Amino acid sequence: GEPSDIEPAPLESTEEQDGVGRLTFTVDPLLAPVVAEAEGLEEGDPPRPLGRLQAPDGSASDLVLGELVVTSSDRGLVEDFAARYDGEIVDEFPTDGDRPTDYLVRILPPDADLTVLAERLVALEPEQQGRFAASSGDLLALMAVAAAETGDDLEIGLNWVAKPFAIEDGSAMEAPDRSPRNAFLWPYIASGTAQDIGVDAAWRLLAGSGRLDNRVRILIVDGGFQGNPDLPDAVEMVRGEWGNPHPVGCGKGSDCPWHGTDVALAAVAQLDNEYGAVGPGGPVAELYLFQQYADSWKTLRRVKKVVADKDIDVVNMSYGWDVKVFKSASEKAAQRHLNDMKKAGAIVFAAAGNDGLDIDSSTCIGNACSEISLTIPCETEAAICVGGMGWNTAFKAGGSNYGNDTGNKSVDIYGPYCVFSLNDPDKAYNENATRVACGTSFASPFLAGVAALVKAADPSLTPDQIWAILRDTAHQGGVGFDLVISGNQRRVNAAAAVAKALGVELGAPEVTITKPVDGKKLTINDFPEFAGTATEFTGLPLPILWASDIDGPLSDEPKMGTVATTALSPGVHTITATAVDVRGQVGTAQITVEVVNQPPEVGISWPLPGAKVFEGNDVDPIGQTKDPDTFGPLDDSSVYWQVFRKSDNKFIGGGLGHNESVDANLLEPGSYAVRFVAEDGSITVVATSSFTVLDVPPGESVPFVYIEKPDQDQVFGAGNANPATIEFAGSAFDSQDGQLSGTRLRWVATSEQGSEIVLCRGSSFPADPYPEPETIGDIAIPPQPPKIGVFKSCASFTYDLGLDPTSGTVTT
Repeated sequence: GEPSDIEPAPLESTEEQDGVGRLTFTVDPLLAPVVAEAEGLEEGDPPRPLGRLQAPDGSASDLVLGELVVTSSDRGLVEDFAARYDGEIVDEFPTDGDRPTDYLVRILPPDADLTVLAERLVALEPEQQGRFAASSGDLLALMAVAAAETGDDLEIGLNWVAKPFAIEDGSAMEAPDRSPRNAFLWPYIASGTAQDIGVDAAWRLLAGSGRLDNRVRILIVDGGFQGNPDLPDAVEMVRGEWGNPHPVGCGKGSDCPWHGTDVALAAVAQLDNEYGAVGPGGPVAELYLFQQYADSWKTLRRVKKVVADKDIDVVNMSYGWDVKVFKSASEKAAQRHLNDMKKAGAIVFAAAGNDGLDIDSSTCIGNACSEISLTIPCETEAAICVGGMGWNTAFKAGGSNYGNDTGNKSVDIYGPYCVFSLNDPDKAYNENATRVACGTSFASPFLAGVAALVKAADPSLTPDQIWAILRDTAHQGGVGFDLVISGNQRRVNAAAAVAKALGVELGAPEVTITKPVDGKKLTINDFPEFAGTATEFTGLPLPILWASDIDGPLSDEPKMGTVATTALSPGVHTITATAVDVRGQVGTAQITVEVVNQPPEVGISWPLPGAKVFEGNDVDPIGQTKDPDTFGPLDDSSVYWQVFRKSDNKFIGGGLGHNESVDANLLEPGSYAVRFVAEDGSITVVATSSFTVLDVPPGESVPFVYIEKPDQDQVFGAGNANPATIEFAGSAFDSQDGQLSGTRLRWVATSEQGSEIVLCRGSSFPADPYPEPETIGDIAIPPQPPKIGVFKSCASFTYDLGLDPTSGTVTT
């Protein structure tokens, strides 16, 4: 293959920058680890609880609660530290010589002082800033102990939980010059792209089934190997030396000194190391490198021996030789060696070449036709010959060879022609940059990496069985663009291949709602919590997006665990839980919940039924409401008054609000009905009362009365059921008698329930302020001789007034 510096259009970046400038901590109960518990430290030990810490950049890590990793050269110091927190040393890793020892200490941390935690953490790590969120206070308490106790010979850290390859959370961060850096979004890795290879789903399938720990031995036969951080930890050079460039060019005058390095990375570059690129076989590969010989004989003989000696599972040969004469002998010899590799347990992949030609083209002399040349090892039955698809398309890349034969000696399958690789493998430890490398030399090892995933899914599979799975699950057709290709048009489908090896259906996510129950009734003031589970075909959990058909989305993004929402609108809601898997498949579950608008409590504080007023007085009704859904009164716009004269049912007056005033000029003597109407949504509640307007006797006038203290609508608190001491002051004026004495005033408090309390009654106030007309003398009754020694004025006084003792309601 020929490396290419021509990059495709970059994918859109999804990175965001955190602008928080100070260090703070918070507890977020919705933050949860991927799993709640870790296995016990030793076999038979109980499981250990986990917590999750989210950093300011939004990334999250899980850790074991109650455990610290302590490094010290003095065991006594560690024992004293553990004793201070009722803890113990539960494990240790002794080191050689005078180096300190690592201890695992289990403690019971006290509650954390978050201010001190922030100060200590900044002292230890001055670069820290932003907002940390913890799944529990216990986690912050553990951090506080670590920060407080770290000293000269006591280095303390948390017991982090390993997260293999970031496959479970659907991300793998690679070189910073890629946009996006998340390899799960790259067009030849992701599901649902034009190529739809689905390596992301294949990785998650292995993670969900617990097969990522299965090791697969991959042999790369090539030239020009340079060490770099993107190779697996398990790598062995079985022939050749590191740093020896490829001794020959890559054809068409192209220089490719590190061709073997690019080929190896296309197959097994490591995931989520924030470096370089990624290959499909990275999570499972043990890598073996073989510096090929110049001649095919020696290479095939030695490779065959390595396959047997090293128990190789997958072989890649991104090279070939064109046989012009004695083609049959060359083909048979190569076939024998390759078959021996298959018998030893290895499936072999070979590149189709980069001339843009039909490798099956033939020449005919009379009726005798044969191929012009053979590309070995591609055109053998024992090798899987791999062509290349263009960048982010299913069409064949222009430079890729192809075939017009549907047999097993032609191009068998297509992979991505272009992949990301290191910009300069010779500077691998001095820079972290990538380029696009193109050629079937990279399509072939990519298929080898996919084959390794299939082998990891089921280690018992033979080479023929692996190829049968790749062949039968491949996408079919769509390779031809500007030419007709009558040969094989299989396109690799990693997700389907691994799923078939595991016996898993690539179905939509299974979603279950666990809370609340279907048909649950809620009130408006309820703040419901929604919880459920969503499982991908991989067996891994998925976050859930919650929505109501009335209120719309209930969370701003899909979330794991329980989602707390604000109050829902009244009505019957269809709640939908939606999960989307790595392939874009959607799973949903639905329940209904009914949000009930509870009827408000409505009452008339004044006038009470049968109240009396003299003609010429305004009537000022006072109403009270309480909405049990909001724990407060209804809005004034939701209540109104109606006053009718009983004799002819004539509407006299009314209006919006809890307080109303009916002008005296509208009120002639007689009986009146009062309606106080409250409307809360579709619910209407009515309270009724009545009053009578009395004739003013001839020659008399009605006093004018004024409340000076307290202020209108003033509110007093009755804390702990203790009454409030209130100062009252008022006055009255009569056009005949002038200023009236305070002995002729009476004060009454009325609760929402209509209970009355006489706060003060002047000594000259009549027993019946509204006598029958034939018995009345003076409306403003002359001072009556008080009892001996009794003289009481109600012009001003104080009163300890509390809630209505019968109902606990507000008093007016």
